Amino acid sequence: MNTSSARQSHNNYSPNSYLNRNQHSQLIQQFNNNSVNNETHNSFYRDVSPSEYGYHNMQQQQPRAIPFQPTRVFTDNYLEDPARDKTPPKKQQYEHRIKQAEDRISHMLAQDDAHFKQLKDSLSKMGEGVLGEQMARELLDEKKTKEIKLAENNMNIELNIEKQNRRESEAKISKIIDERLYAIRLDLAKEKKIREEAQDHNYASFGDQIRRLQEDIEMEAHLREENSQRFITQLGDEIGKFHDMISQERRIREDNHNIMVKTIQDTHQRVVMELNRDIAERRQNEENLLHLLEETCLRVERTVLSGN
Repeated sequence: MNTSSARQSHNNYSPNSYLNRNQHSQLIQQFNNNSVNNETHNSFYRDVSPSEYGYHNMQQQQPRAIPFQPTRVFTDNYLEDPARDKTPPKKQQYEHRIKQAEDRISHMLAQDDAHFKQLKDSLSKMGEGVLGEQMARELLDEKKTKEIKLAENNMNIELNIEKQNRRESEAKISKIIDERLYAIRLDLAKEKKIREEAQDHNYASFGDQIRRLQEDIEMEAHLREENSQRFITQLGDEIGKFHDMISQERRIREDNHNIMVKTIQDTHQRVVMELNRDIAERRQNEENLLHLLEETCLRVERTVLSGN
């Protein structure tokens, strides 16, 4: 028995719907008849069973457009009857019984109204609690999503900065190497030109100094080769150092990248676990609320049936 059916039964229930018109007419005729005897009294209560008064079929009665009020009719007939002093006391007994029945039904209706109002308040509170839980879960999801997006954006910015720094470092190293190689080529070209000019001048002007000049040239060439070899060795060492620095920077960048990726993965797993836990708790709360609602409805139905 749900809330809507109980409320509909309560709305369809009315104290004026106990008897139909024929039964009311029969009852009024018996009350107005001064020759009411015990046989008529027993016949009336034998023909009109308690189920016809509406105690067991209250939910099946429909409200009338113009409700019939037996108490008012009885009172009017009693006042209009000129022989009311000769009315037997059974009429008053019937009126008293009908009034007691109406009072009991009114009391039952008041109790039903209180039960339904309490049930409605409980359902409203449950709905508000479920709505608040859903809103909190949505806010938590939105917050965690924003945090993940912010971490991804920061990681992308740092990666772009590292790439830009690496490109700038490589460009600077390439520029330095090109400038030094160009300077060496210029020095070699100048030296070669000077040597050739000196050789020509010496061969033309000083024939006797050719051997000495040749020795000087050979010595100069040897020194030049040594200097070149030493310079090339130093340049290779510097290039190796730059290569080691680049490799070290690459390893550091890869390590930082792996750390960032691992941190993001851990954060993602933690967020997923928290979301799954929140979803499981919400489902458990919903099941508990539904179970409590079913128990409440069953309890209300048993209360109504026991009251009927």
